[in-house]
Amino acid sequence: MAGLAPGNHSILAEVTDSAGNSAADSLEIFVDPYPVVTIGSPANNQHFYERRWITFSGTATEMFEGDLSANIQWYDNGTLFGTGASFDVFDLAPLGLHTITAEVTDAAGQTGSDMITIVIEPLTPPQVFITWPPNNSRFALGDEITFSGTATDAQDGNLNNSISWSSNRDGFIGPGPIVVTPGLSEGWHEITASVTDIDGMTATASINILVRQNQPPSVEITSPNNGNAYTAYQGDALTFSATATDEIDDDLSDEIVWSSDTGQISHTGASFQFSNLSIGTHVITASVQDRHGLTGSDTIAITIVNAPPVVTIDVPADNSYFSDQANVNLRGTATDPGVGSISDQIAWTSSLDAGFSATGASINTTSLSIGVHNIRAYVMDSGGLWDDDWIQLTIWKCPYAGPAIWTTAGSNSSVDWTLNIDVPPQAPSYTLTRLRMIKTNTQATISSIIVNGVAVPGAQIVETATSVTVDGPVGTNLFASPATTVNVVFNFNASQRPRPGDGSSFTLEATFQGCSAFQTVTQP
Repeated sequence: MAGLAPGNHSILAEVTDSAGNSAADSLEIFVDPYPVVTIGSPANNQHFYERRWITFSGTATEMFEGDLSANIQWYDNGTLFGTGASFDVFDLAPLGLHTITAEVTDAAGQTGSDMITIVIEPLTPPQVFITWPPNNSRFALGDEITFSGTATDAQDGNLNNSISWSSNRDGFIGPGPIVVTPGLSEGWHEITASVTDIDGMTATASINILVRQNQPPSVEITSPNNGNAYTAYQGDALTFSATATDEIDDDLSDEIVWSSDTGQISHTGASFQFSNLSIGTHVITASVQDRHGLTGSDTIAITIVNAPPVVTIDVPADNSYFSDQANVNLRGTATDPGVGSISDQIAWTSSLDAGFSATGASINTTSLSIGVHNIRAYVMDSGGLWDDDWIQLTIWKCPYAGPAIWTTAGSNSSVDWTLNIDVPPQAPSYTLTRLRMIKTNTQATISSIIVNGVAVPGAQIVETATSVTVDGPVGTNLFASPATTVNVVFNFNASQRPRPGDGSSFTLEATFQGCSAFQTVTQP
């Protein structure tokens, strides 16, 4: 039977048969409870370092016997290691997991227990770090040097105040997280920061520093011309560069101060550009000062001379073609370093026309002779330096009017007109863009116009009382080769043709791209 509460119990057994007869029996029993044991310390799964005191404590009670804590027996991994309600153990061994059992047995021989596990961990040494100065730092003899560091221990926590500083050359420096020394002896020093925890475990950290007699920094100009004497044109963009090193302060290039004996340069830094030095010789100095006040410098002599002007022909393009009736625009730009634009001083000449001469940034001319011209643009500055630019252009002869022949056959009259064209082979094709006949003292009208044997469409011919006009293009590719002849025939209506002696007069006009040709014919 299970589940009876502790204490005295009267147990009755009773049975009844089918006839209603019954019988019973009883007995008296006593339920004795087990003792209750509770481990109060340490906590379950608690971790401890070796070489530490551990307190074990617990309670044990029994309902009828009361407090049995003094009778507790303590077992470590099955081995008895203590008795009683509380006791202390130093440096519980071995390292690792321990199963702790607390047991107590009452007067009836019944046992109660509780169990926990704890872990014993090995001690770890402290850690120490040097935070200043960096390894391989350099200091001048007599410098006040500050050393700083931190130290921690997994068991003891912050050990900064336990740090001890020493030099392999000069011995003990001082204690604590920050130590300032008024100076160390000359030479290399191995600086050691050491710390010892309460368990006697030690840690160290070391750096090397150099203490030496201070020297001025070294400065070297590397540009322009690797620091050698240099000549440049006025207005040139010069790049100045230098390096500065110091045995104590390392790279000081960014702190270089630039100056010139003329006062035109003032800059700080390793490199810069400057383009406004005046004509003459300038002594440029690059200097730097270290943190101890020592200065190093380097110089370079720069001679600035007058730069020649630069002239460029902008219009027209090289190898351009123009007719002899064209208004040719010549345009250029000229600059003089240190002065600016001198385009208005450009002098223009032609290799073909000795008499052609003009001055200015832009000129227009219709006087260039037929042929190939080498056009020169020339400019000279106030110092006698000059520059020129050249292009080639070709002037070709516009179409010119040949004879206009009056023809009368019966009732038919016509004017047969020849146009002569002389175009260089390299020139582009030109198109007849307009034909025109101006009528004077006549009422004659046109029946057709023939160009090189091809009739002009009637819809393209516009006739009034005083003129006949054909706006083109009137034929194309008529001028694919030099010395081309174009023939134009104006046919009159038979009923309205010019009559002999009526004073009729006709002015013929042919317009090409950039050119015009004229001829006048009168009724014979």
